[in-house]
Amino acid sequence: MTRTERFRKQHTAITEVVTTIKALLQPELVVNNSELIRKNLSKLMGKLSVHLAAEDEVLYPELLRHDDGKVVQTAQKYLQELGDIKERFSAYCSKWAVAPLIKNKPEEFIKETVELFRTLGKRIDLEEKELYRLADSL
Repeated sequence: MTRTERFRKQHTAITEVVTTIKALLQPELVVNNSELIRKNLSKLMGKLSVHLAAEDEVLYPELLRHDDGKVVQTAQKYLQELGDIKERFSAYCSKWAVAPLIKNKPEEFIKETVELFRTLGKRIDLEEKELYRLADSL
């Protein structure tokens, strides 16, 4: 088992929930499925919170203590970017905290969701291709 296998599995679970929500990102579907969307957002928030906490408590401290300056620098870069994602996702979840808010503004919800999911997808892709490979090679 690689050092990052657990994190990769969490990425897969996060991506599955994102895919479920994405399938509903059409105005009529958002209006008719706002409760289901909200439930899936809660599920996503839980999975993402567990994942980010695990990275914060296990992966990043290990990388930040490494002897190789490049490893430390890479970990610091990701940590800085991570803070932005946490804040954005928290603000997003607060804004869309209940199904009626989602139902009443489907176009705005779709726009913000697509943007957030794009950012999250890029982050997952970069971690998989760069950070996790680096961690596994140590």
